[in-house]
Amino acid sequence: MGTKNVLNRRRLPAQVTVKRDNASAFMASLQGFSTGDTAESGRTLTQQEIEKLYRTNWIARKVCDLYAADMVSAGVEWDTDAETAALLEKEFRRLQVWSSLEQAVKLARLYGGSIVYLATAANATDKPLNPGEEIIGLRVFDRYEAKPDTMHLVSTGARLGEPQMYDITPVITTQQISADESRCLRFIGAALPASLAKNQDLWGDSVLQAMVNRIRIFDESTKGVGELMKHCYLRAIGIKDFWDSMADVGPTSSDQIAKGVLMMNQLQTLYGLTVMDNEDTFSTQSYSFAGVKDVLDQVGQQLAGACDIPLVRLYGMSPAGFSTGESDLKSYCSAILKAQESMLRGPIARTASQILSYNNKPTEGLDFKVVPLMPPTQAGRPTAAHP
Repeated sequence: MGTKNVLNRRRLPAQVTVKRDNASAFMASLQGFSTGDTAESGRTLTQQEIEKLYRTNWIARKVCDLYAADMVSAGVEWDTDAETAALLEKEFRRLQVWSSLEQAVKLARLYGGSIVYLATAANATDKPLNPGEEIIGLRVFDRYEAKPDTMHLVSTGARLGEPQMYDITPVITTQQISADESRCLRFIGAALPASLAKNQDLWGDSVLQAMVNRIRIFDESTKGVGELMKHCYLRAIGIKDFWDSMADVGPTSSDQIAKGVLMMNQLQTLYGLTVMDNEDTFSTQSYSFAGVKDVLDQVGQQLAGACDIPLVRLYGMSPAGFSTGESDLKSYCSAILKAQESMLRGPIARTASQILSYNNKPTEGLDFKVVPLMPPTQAGRPTAAHP
């Protein structure tokens, strides 16, 4: 007689009792806390991430906008005769030079680079700018609209090593422009070493790149404080046989408990009464916010240090304690003045020279002085020595 292979099967009992999990509905409404952005540290932000950060975070927006506005807010004093100075002021207002420079600095800080295109009536925009050409308008493009030709660089002059040509693809219109570097005013965000700039088409970094972790920590800290405010006063109710009711084995079902808690909440809202069984317990717990302010202050100071903007300027707040904030503002204004000299002097001088050339005015010896954000006090001004 042949043998049969019998598969050992696991038998289920004849009757299977399935209990309804009343705790599932109770837990369904509970949400865990997010651990925040898990992006790897040190990763370069993409254009989309930078734009999202700029649109959704007020710190990121202020870091770009406020700094750029301070760079051009005070203007310059022309070191020339009154007639020439008046001409330059008039043309700068007509061409909206200051607003264009502000926008260029803002986009450079946001994306890492930008250009101001000097538009003229000439069709050959890929040729060097003729001193006799009239500037009819200025237009600002960010680094993603203006792609530089990194294979051909300027070999002489003050702009040595910069790209010779830019292929501009505007986002607003479809008209493409091939612009010679003489028609472009170039701005860099956070400057990079040559080995890194080479991978960025010779542009710099966004200023948000180095401070994005501090921004996220600041957001998480303020969110945490907001959650603490929701739970700063807790009420606890001890209900007899609560866990047995969740398992549906006790004398009272979870649905009845839910109805009882709802009725208790309504009575507390309407009449301030807390009604419960004499064997139940009721307690309250308050949270102390001691130390929270110190944590937020430390995070805020790290943000201010990361963006080189003092707290009194970044937050628009009055100094606290014994500090007047004057020393912080002086340091900030000194940093702004240094940035104006390095970033704006060349573009302002080139624009002014082109305006003077078109109007048959001499450009030799043209100079100007940047007006400081914080004028020196009377005590800080030099005084003549008395005999």
